[in-house]
Amino acid sequence: MKRKENNVSIVKKSKRTIVRAAALSALLISSMTTVAFAASQNMEKGGYAYLNSNYSNGMRNVSAGTIRGNSAHLALLQVTTTYQNSEQYTYSSGVSYSDPTYSSDYEWSEDYTSVHKLYSNPNECYDTMELSES
Repeated sequence: MKRKENNVSIVKKSKRTIVRAAALSALLISSMTTVAFAASQNMEKGGYAYLNSNYSNGMRNVSAGTIRGNSAHLALLQVTTTYQNSEQYTYSSGVSYSDPTYSSDYEWSEDYTSVHKLYSNPNECYDTMELSES
């Protein structure tokens, strides 16, 4: 009877080892297939610009934003997406009294670039920041 109990114990330990090895392998593979890129820069008068993208399984997504340092000022955000077929799409928030942000779903893109601008009034841009993955 003891021999059978020992065999069952060995089989259970082997199964646990296999499950742990599979879990660690899956974790390693997923960490290797998701790559993140982040760029950020402080702007004048407390403003802040950022461009973050993630790459997973051949697809990318992006999040970008322009944060005003002075709530009385205006901001603009433009994000250009270059797709794998070389086509481009440009999102523009327009000049506004808000902190513009943009984010995309995962898509077949090649590169993202962004332009961040801060204005003291609609006609007076006092800071421009360009961020890019490349």
